[in-house]
Formats: sequence, structure tokens, C-alpha cells
Amino acid sequence: DGGWINGVSVTGCGSVDAYVARLAENYLTDAVNRLLYRQVLTLGDLYDQIVNRYAEGTVPVTDAMLTMFLAGDTCIHYNQVYLPDSACGGDRSATRSRAKEIRRDMAAATDYDGLIRAGFRYSYADDNSLAPVSVLEGGLWIGKYSFDSTYSAALTSALFTLRPGEISEIVETSDGCYILYGMEKTGDLPQDRDGYETIRALYLKEIYCREIAEMTDAMVSGLTVTDAFKRLTPQGLLTKTE
Repeated sequence: DGGWINGVSVTGCGSVDAYVARLAENYLTDAVNRLLYRQVLTLGDLYDQIVNRYAEGTVPVTDAMLTMFLAGDTCIHYNQVYLPDSACGGDRSATRSRAKEIRRDMAAATDYDGLIRAGFRYSYADDNSLAPVSVLEGGLWIGKYSFDSTYSAALTSALFTLRPGEISEIVETSDGCYILYGMEKTGDLPQDRDGYETIRALYLKEIYCREIAEMTDAMVSGLTVTDAFKRLTPQGLLTKTE
């Protein structure tokens, strides 16, 4: 069947040699590639099993666990202005200029409501619509292990060095500009159901991504691919949550 490359079926290779050559172009071996594919398949299955087991009370998520997670070093509480180039006519210089104006107004704000008016209300969501005010008021949460650090090294660095009350410099990415604001971490859980479930889902995702990161470090230190395959299953990873 040609095998897989990064979870995508490789068709049209025609032979084992062609498949190996295609892997080499992607700096992969067959064993590593199949391990990556196992990770892709396992993620959805694992997440469903974790959520079901926690929901059924087999492995309960307590408020104390979530509070510890929110207050810990691996969880970041922040807010942002995201200004995509598409909102400024596709012109990066126009995006940069607008971002400078917004950051200047944010720096002059005297309270959090002022920050919302000066900056956050101009932030866009992924679908290029303005982000809802309800999200802006409460801020955003990300986990160290579940955050996609490959999107932008500059954004990753800015997020994980941000101090509470600090406004970042303008961070440019491939599709626009960000201005970040560090928020206090009190450990208080959201009182609304949607907010609570969002934190709960982030916590569950972090369990999986933390294990993947730890396993990667172990492989660098000598963990065999065979042992990695055994661990990279819903059953193997779920033992880490108990």
C-alpha cells in the first residue's frame, strides 16, 4: 500500500525502493514514519477514551486537579490582539502600522476595561471575524505541551516569557501580527459551564501531549521503537492518568 508519511497515505510509489526514497526526502525512516502514523490514529481514540473514563467517574477530574493545572507553570493565561493581513487588505505594512497604533493605545490604558476598548476588541478569530467580547473579557488559556509551537517560534517565545500585566511587543507571524497581554493566574475556575468544560478539555489534552513529549525525550535517551509502540496506544497512555 506504499505506507504512510506523517499520517498521509503514500500512493503511487510503485515499489519499496520508491517508498523508502520518498521517506528519505522527508527525513524519515519506515519505523519512525509508522510511529508518527500511530500517533495520529491514537490521538482521537485516546482522547475519546480519556474523556469517557473521566466523564464516567472511572478516573475523576476534580476541581483541585484543574485548579492546580491553572496555577501551574505549564499553563498560560493571556489575552491577545490578532490582526491578520487579510483584515488590512493583504498588506503587511498596513497590518504592522495598524498594530503599532493599537499597541500605543493599549499602553496608554489605565485599566483592563481600557485594554479591551483599546486593543482586544479589534482582535480577530481564525475565521477572520472579530473575536467575541465574552472571550476577550476572560482571556485565553494554553498548555505548554498542547500548544502548537511550530506555528511561530517568535510567538511561542513571547507567550511563555510573558509576565502578568505585561504588553508584548508586536509579534509578526506568517499571516499577521499579534500583541499579547499577560493575565494573572489565580487558579480560580470559570463559573459558567462552557468555560469550565473548556478548561477541562484543555487539561485532558495536556495529559496526552505531555506523554508524547516525555516519550520523545525517552526515545532520544534510548527508548526503542518497539517500546514506544507499546506505550503509544490508548491503553498504554491511559495508565499514566491513573
